[in-house]
Amino acid sequence: MKIKVNVIKDNKTEIIEVPENCTLMEALKFHSPQQYVDGDCGGCCACATCHVHIDNSWLDKIEPADYNSPETDLIEYEKKYDRIKSRLACQITLKKEYDGLTVKIIDE
Repeated sequence: MKIKVNVIKDNKTEIIEVPENCTLMEALKFHSPQQYVDGDCGGCCACATCHVHIDNSWLDKIEPADYNSPETDLIEYEKKYDRIKSRLACQITLKKEYDGLTVKIIDE
């Protein structure tokens, strides 16, 4: 099954289709026409270069990052950190329930 992800960057939305069970980081780095995130650590939750914001309409559907997790430790000092919306894309596995997910790429 393919999962559709709505990617917002520079106020433009692109829809990408990716295989189910890949991570959002893999989707944004390898399965899209352009590389939206760097994902320097390859998805090991060690660099925060895949920091994205989850769209408000999806906040109650995507599990939040645990406050005392390595994910939160990495992103809480990043520019544009938002306790509610910020996630590392490598920590979100795209399951069928996430079909239509909307994420915003954070401008540097």
